[in-house]
Amino acid sequence: MLSGTAVGRVTVPVLVQGAGSDLTVSLCPDAAGAPDLSAPLAQTVMPASTLTNLASPLGLSAGGPLVTVDSGTLLYTATGTGTWASPAGSPNGAPDASGIVTSGNYFVLIGGYDITASAATDSVTSTQFLGDGLLAAPTPQPSLPLACIRAACAVTSSSIVVAGGQTAATSGLLNNSWAASWDPNTGIVGSWSAQTALPVALSHSGAATWPIDDGVDVVYVIGGSTDGFSSGAVSTVYYNTVNNGQLGSTWLTGPNLPQAKHFMFSAVINGWLVVTGGVLSDSTITGNTYYARVRADGSIGCWNSGPSLPTPAWTGVGANWALSTTDDVLFIVGGTTNAASTTFSPNIQVLPVTADDGPGQWFLTNDATLSAQIYRSSLFAEDDGTGNLVRLFKNGTYVYYNFVPVPLVSVPLPATGLTNGATYHVVLHQSPSQVPLVDYLQFGAGVGGLTSNFEYRAVGSSGAWSADASRSVLISVYDNTPNGGQPLHLWQDPDSSNLAAASSTFVNDWYGRLVGYCEGILSPNDALNSNPTFVTGTSPWVATNCTLTQSNAQVHGGLTESGLLTPNGTSATVYASSELIRVTPGQWYEAQGWLFSPPGWSNVSLSVNWFDGNQVYMDTSYSTVSLTAATWTQQVNSFQAPNGATYATLVPTEGGTPSAARTLFLSNLTLTDADPSTLASVAQMTYPDSEPWAPTGLTQLN
Repeated sequence: MLSGTAVGRVTVPVLVQGAGSDLTVSLCPDAAGAPDLSAPLAQTVMPASTLTNLASPLGLSAGGPLVTVDSGTLLYTATGTGTWASPAGSPNGAPDASGIVTSGNYFVLIGGYDITASAATDSVTSTQFLGDGLLAAPTPQPSLPLACIRAACAVTSSSIVVAGGQTAATSGLLNNSWAASWDPNTGIVGSWSAQTALPVALSHSGAATWPIDDGVDVVYVIGGSTDGFSSGAVSTVYYNTVNNGQLGSTWLTGPNLPQAKHFMFSAVINGWLVVTGGVLSDSTITGNTYYARVRADGSIGCWNSGPSLPTPAWTGVGANWALSTTDDVLFIVGGTTNAASTTFSPNIQVLPVTADDGPGQWFLTNDATLSAQIYRSSLFAEDDGTGNLVRLFKNGTYVYYNFVPVPLVSVPLPATGLTNGATYHVVLHQSPSQVPLVDYLQFGAGVGGLTSNFEYRAVGSSGAWSADASRSVLISVYDNTPNGGQPLHLWQDPDSSNLAAASSTFVNDWYGRLVGYCEGILSPNDALNSNPTFVTGTSPWVATNCTLTQSNAQVHGGLTESGLLTPNGTSATVYASSELIRVTPGQWYEAQGWLFSPPGWSNVSLSVNWFDGNQVYMDTSYSTVSLTAATWTQQVNSFQAPNGATYATLVPTEGGTPSAARTLFLSNLTLTDADPSTLASVAQMTYPDSEPWAPTGLTQLN
């Protein structure tokens, strides 16, 4: 799972449904490929009320008060398939290497290459995503004045602009520009008209638009190639105004990109022109990201280096990519990951961009099926960050996904003394509060700090874990140093307990500004068993293969008495049992207490025995430890009631055939609910709308 010897925290994408549920996150050692749930190294309970303040049930705009666009990932699920009629873009069907723009609920395919005829096409078609998994048949639109492929294509609210491209697979570069009116409500493209030519012939350029006035937009043509190959990659940036389907009379020149590249991803978000990925002049695929401020007149400021694309990719000769934006976020779906255009990224990579400071940090979601060869994919995004991804295959089928941006919930898991290179498991457990389940948690598919596939099993099951080969949960693992990333935590552990009694989360945006604060605590939790202290005697405890007496020879915690367990000296296992305690299958329980062995003993456990509804023994949960001689030692174990369990007993146990001299003193032994957690406090920082950025207040929300 990790490289190093310590863990400070993990981040988990959590989608809360309804009221959600408490989430117990455990760091467990490995036991023959499965997590050893009997001996967690660290545990933290995140209350459901904390999650609803940090996570987003229906999108960013519907999230809690501390949900921001600056910290999240993309959670999505495949929701269905359908039949898609390929557009008659050429006599031989759908063309390759066509330009694509997405606007409203339409995607428009522009030009492309007929592989069978070995020729470019001038076709233009629009296709509407109707919602609910329905994709309308493609509609032919007015053809381009000239057949071309790999042109820079951009769309505004009223115009589509096509610039450059080439007329053949490896030759015929163009400096032509065309524009047509566009209606995103009807999907109708107007007639194309020749516009101001680019200063030079270019193909493979990036393109983007941004509104600067009422009805006036600026279109950008970024980088590209002057010979159709990587050797001709350029760093130039050209821009022009577009108004009602008409370009201005002159293409202006902006600051050059820091490096020459083509086949890149580009967009303007929140007033920043962002360029990422692509292919360099030496054919290297890059993940470099650059961004520049768009000024009021459409010109751009100097270029800044941004966070690198986690999976370097380019738009490819054929397809398998989509680029889309919301008001605050850039989405890159797929992309080509090798120079031969034969392998494809399985990731959806998400970059938040704020108006004040530009790009934040990349987050990514993974699905192995995204790496398949497809025709085109389009992402139809809503203003709240929700939307649909539609992937078109050349065999006439399509797959559609629903997606929602999900903030990453940071969970403290302080653990040291780990073995570098060893296997550890992060276990996510939600206790169901209804049957059937109504309020629950969903975890984002993705890739992160974990290297193995996601494994699961039913709540309360003690059987084998099942692997989902197509999914993994996006869990990032951080060490316990101040460099472990944001947000940070404070946590409080009761002495040697591995379960955090309180955890405080400081929520920061990506550039380090404190957004707010959540504090989750374990509420007062009375023991489920009677007589945990032995002060009033030993009843109702029952001794097996030993005697249990009251003693004041060794006491703990200010108590006047303790329980004294004396082995019979011949039995392999000796123990004392509490009365039967009613439990709920699948619920987690905490066995804790203090143990004292005068000579010390290497085989001691504070265990739990489980019984069915007829009080018939089912199984034992245990965690064996070695007790140091003459030292009071606290034991804290979290165990899950198996399916069918109705009762439990708390069982302090000595194994290994202890002699009569291996006495064991017992004090304050309790069985409690493992997750009686609450959200104690939420506070939100307030800031001014302009500099200086010092906080102006702290609002206590509850």
